[in-house]
Amino acid sequence: MYYIVANPHAERGGTMFLLPTLTAHLENAGISYDTYITTGQGDAYKETLNFCQKARSPQGVIGIGGDGTLQEVAAGMVAAFPSADKIPIPLGILPSSTGSDFSSSLEGGKHVAMFNKNVDERCRNLFESLVNKKFREVDIGTANGMAFLNIAHIGLDVQITKNATELKEKYDQKSYLAATYKSISRHKNFELTLETFNEGQHEKTNDKYVLLAVANGQYYGGGMHICPSAKIDDGKLTLCSVRAMNRLKLMMLFPFVLMEKHHLIKDMSFKDCESVKIALPRDIDIMSLDGNIYPCEGEIEFKILHKALNIFV
Repeated sequence: MYYIVANPHAERGGTMFLLPTLTAHLENAGISYDTYITTGQGDAYKETLNFCQKARSPQGVIGIGGDGTLQEVAAGMVAAFPSADKIPIPLGILPSSTGSDFSSSLEGGKHVAMFNKNVDERCRNLFESLVNKKFREVDIGTANGMAFLNIAHIGLDVQITKNATELKEKYDQKSYLAATYKSISRHKNFELTLETFNEGQHEKTNDKYVLLAVANGQYYGGGMHICPSAKIDDGKLTLCSVRAMNRLKLMMLFPFVLMEKHHLIKDMSFKDCESVKIALPRDIDIMSLDGNIYPCEGEIEFKILHKALNIFV
């Protein structure tokens, strides 16, 4: 049996067009399934965890929604098998949000093309991958044990994500841009201790930063190509750090990211690592995992679970 976890609010309600189309394919093929419609943050995590722990002969979990929904689904799958090197249940992804950035890395950056496909084509593509058992092994990141698929971040990015959620109803697809400039106008740089571990090498630094992004995927913020070198199956996290800047320089940061010229910014750096530890200052108490806001304090340890999940592609 497949378990479908769907966020009804993704893509301005577009999920509710995708869901019956996908289930029609399953029913016509005689494939059993059950469905859960989320009602709020945390629902997808709890329901996926419950299914993975109790289902008999599960064939897979299917997430319908954006990155936030998929983060909860993946986290529920990891929590169900805490000691497993490999999650024994595969994940199917049916993106239904313009913020489905993990799918852009999974699909090779075909972000726009993916959303130009009609509903039936998108559902049929997933259905065929289920029937043909077409998998891709991908890595999973964790932050203090909580799993994420795409990108975790702290600092300015988190405040932007929080403000974008509040502004989404007013600005829709431009909410992230509006939130960016609102957040920059109020941002203060923060000091922290950062430790990276990679192939037996340990490096520890203390500095002031604007933001830190710990990436498994390449895109965030609705298509911004923040970490072009990140790979979802290489067993590494890509740490993107932006050292302290004044507000004038910050105003130029995101246009450079949009133009994919941010590698030219001298205060921005990228580093591949197997794990990252961040000792947080007192004024940092939230982090973002794939767009979901989580509380944090003291220290965050990021790890990578290499090729721990099969995804239908």
